[in-house]
Amino acid sequence: MQDEDLRRAFQELRSVDERRATGFQSLLRRSPGMRAPRGLRLGAAPIALGAIAAVLVAGFVLLNLRHGTPHSHVQSPPDLLTWKAPTDFLLETPGSELLRSVPQLIPTEPAPRTGPSTAPKPPVRIPEKSS
Repeated sequence: MQDEDLRRAFQELRSVDERRATGFQSLLRRSPGMRAPRGLRLGAAPIALGAIAAVLVAGFVLLNLRHGTPHSHVQSPPDLLTWKAPTDFLLETPGSELLRSVPQLIPTEPAPRTGPSTAPKPPVRIPEKSS
């Protein structure tokens, strides 16, 4: 297909869409009380199901409150300060110790000198000759 054929085909599709479309003014005149399409109408079923679910939950809660005893097999949650996630080891990667510290750009102690010392030397005393 050439470019001109594609242009003609798309123009034909646009004109078909324009003929099928409802006019804007007719949409504005549509009655606001118009019924929703059949698929969008909700009956009393969702309300009834919600009410049944609420009654069941309330009954379950009341039975547990009346006959409820502390369960001995339930462990208390661990203290948040001592808890460690079971998958923490997955976060350990090679070089992760570099992420836990700040690199020191300027050394706090002077580096030891390996070459000849440039520090001032104490004066050398030459013994005097006695005459």
